[in-house]
Amino acid sequence: MKEHEAMPVYTIGIAAKFLAVCPATLRLWEKKGIVKPERIGKNRFYSKYDIDRLEYIKYLLQKRRLNIAGVKGTLDTEFCWEVKNCNEKARKYYLVYLQWQAQKEEEEEEEEEEREEMSLSKQRESTYKSIGTNRETARQVKQLTSIQQTVREL
Repeated sequence: MKEHEAMPVYTIGIAAKFLAVCPATLRLWEKKGIVKPERIGKNRFYSKYDIDRLEYIKYLLQKRRLNIAGVKGTLDTEFCWEVKNCNEKARKYYLVYLQWQAQKEEEEEEEEEEREEMSLSKQRESTYKSIGTNRETARQVKQLTSIQQTVREL
């Protein structure tokens, strides 16, 4: 895939002709949330990547007989770069891939922060327990010393 294929240059009418659907269908798919074309003002523009995705959506709807919810579920579980077996170089032009990659990195960072926080929390807890144990031991030694002194006095 080439960089120019990621540029949104096709209007809704042209995209509809490529797909052999009417523009209202593309607007409906957008309204249902299964496609998000680039907007410049009020106009919708689609890239070659968007057209490929729309062809896959059309296939899912018409050939596999899925409803909109089924298409959403499929698109959520199957990334287009996995379906088309795109290489890493081509994937960098997919906005969805870049967003997915950023989200994945963010989740990994959050998990690492949580692990670090848990580790610090466990260290604090251990320190507090040992301090508490030391205080308890010191109190017990004091009591024993006091009892020993009392016994000696008797």
